[in-house]
Amino acid sequence: MKEITLIIKNMACMGCAEKITDILNETEGVIRVKTRTLRQSVQVRFDPEKISEEKIKALLTTTGYKPTE
Repeated sequence: MKEITLIIKNMACMGCAEKITDILNETEGVIRVKTRTLRQSVQVRFDPEKISEEKIKALLTTTGYKPTE
């Protein structure tokens, strides 16, 4: 398992955090998602054999968010 923390500057509210959580939880290979709205961050634990860090970032980007490390 691998865990990353991404900063998402345009995660402005609880609705955004819930959307990000839902999107990632529906993604194969993602094991756990923890969003922190005030810190504008998301922690993602995932199986690197099923999904890559780059694909997680790309998924968030295609849904309108701007993840950085």
